[in-house]
Amino acid sequence: MDKRIKTFAVIGLVLALLILILATIQLLTKKEPTLCAQDTMLCPDGTTVMRIAPDCEFQECPIQNQTDERNYCTEEQREAEACAEIYQPVCGWFGADIWCIAYPCADTYPNSCFACKDEKVDYWTAGECPPVNQQSLTGHWEGSLYILGSEIGAMVDFESSDNATIDIPLQGVKGLVLSNVSFNPPVVHFEIGDAGAVFEGKLSGSVISGSFKQSAVTGKFNLTKKEREVIVEEPVPYVQEGISFQNGDVHLEGTLTLPEGEGPFPAVVLISGSGAQNRDEEVFGFKIFRLIADNLTRAGIAVLRYDDRGVGNSTGDLFNSTSEDLAMDVLAAVEFLKNRSDIDPERIGLFGHSEGGIIAPIVASESDDVSFAVLMAGTALPGDEILEAQTELLLLAENATEEEVREQQALREKINTAARAGEGWEEVEEDIRRIIKDSIDDLPPEQRESITDVDGLIDSRVAPQLMLGKSPWYKFFIDYDPRPALRELKIPVLALFGELDLQVPAEMNRVEMEKALENKDATIVIFPKANHLFQEADTGGLSEYSILEKDFVPGFLDLVTGWILEHME
Repeated sequence: MDKRIKTFAVIGLVLALLILILATIQLLTKKEPTLCAQDTMLCPDGTTVMRIAPDCEFQECPIQNQTDERNYCTEEQREAEACAEIYQPVCGWFGADIWCIAYPCADTYPNSCFACKDEKVDYWTAGECPPVNQQSLTGHWEGSLYILGSEIGAMVDFESSDNATIDIPLQGVKGLVLSNVSFNPPVVHFEIGDAGAVFEGKLSGSVISGSFKQSAVTGKFNLTKKEREVIVEEPVPYVQEGISFQNGDVHLEGTLTLPEGEGPFPAVVLISGSGAQNRDEEVFGFKIFRLIADNLTRAGIAVLRYDDRGVGNSTGDLFNSTSEDLAMDVLAAVEFLKNRSDIDPERIGLFGHSEGGIIAPIVASESDDVSFAVLMAGTALPGDEILEAQTELLLLAENATEEEVREQQALREKINTAARAGEGWEEVEEDIRRIIKDSIDDLPPEQRESITDVDGLIDSRVAPQLMLGKSPWYKFFIDYDPRPALRELKIPVLALFGELDLQVPAEMNRVEMEKALENKDATIVIFPKANHLFQEADTGGLSEYSILEKDFVPGFLDLVTGWILEHME
């Protein structure tokens, strides 16, 4: 396995249970090179070089394929003292493709920079730096966070110099409002308050580079100003209505999409997977339920999708709710649809993804108001068996060794035992701490040195795992067997699996699903190359989710829509 700190989260059905801890970073401050004077020398290739401190010798002429900043600003140049204190140039990228040395004392010497044509430049050419007063944060910035040997993509949108939001797709973070945003040229500062992450960098042209720190971990980040992609949404040929309904004290809000016309229409309730999901079941920017709702509604089917408990304006405590509790929310949604004059109460179906594929049979087996069910990566085995298979497949996909897999399986068993008994958590905590400490000790020296507080880092990783293991949701999930509810179904069922799904392995669940639905009006389909989100994947590993196309495998939407229309006649 890659030499980086492993998350060691109890692996659940969706990424929300994989507890991604945002470890942050500190960029080692670069010492700027210092120029002696504006004297220049013409190189054979036509470029111009300047005298460099401390010896005031001419810099060597550029060489071909000189694209790395370190080829221009050497360590000796960074560490050199100025020949004259008034010359304090800033060495840094002035854009994605411009290497710049800019003089603050412009009244003595004008700004000057060495600019290259692009990142594949053959040589350096002389150019002029943009005035400092033209620098602005406002706009869309994209870049990366470098954490313990890993690179995580990030996007920051500055509405002004003191107002910004951040997206971290791999962490499932989107539109998170940043706190304490400030710009005192060239220093840029912002924080992720809830995570205790502090970022500070310097703006040089169209690049912000610097450091950030969270808890015990430090590292680097950079952001480059980009033109924001403008997405113009075309008007849709259906009605989108904001709705709300109640399940006892729980208030739930969502969207009902209605086809054009009078109705009454057939309808589908979408049921999300585990973790806090919004009404679009958005995972790494892939709006799964929004695409499904759009396709079904265009075909003449009304679709209700809603924010989970505790998400958006929906109330309730998702973390302490079991799948059975969430089934009551779905029953309330069905009742809401039944009471509308524009919905046909005889043609209301359920569509569940992942944990939603567990919840849908619970609801359908208890209610006569459900006319069909679509199970997208729904399980047909007890939760502990799913977690056992899932743990092995996901770890192997990340190049874990057999020994590491065995270690994680043993930890998972201990967590399950403690969850069932309500005791033994002290030993579980000791094991988690030991495993994380061992992984830290195995890090390369440069990554190990970036951890300023080992104990603090371990604490930040242990607490979320213990909280999840002790939750009512987890205790219910590991022992719940979905097969009895599947056997009770007397309605048409469409069960869908992905060939490359490492979270709900297709073949083992298909076999049990066929047995449980024997002699029923059931259709089971395995989509080739599909992962857990039904994207077309290469390996099915979690690391692919954020980089794959935000769309379903070919034929998925057509099959689902066609099957539902056929079974609503």
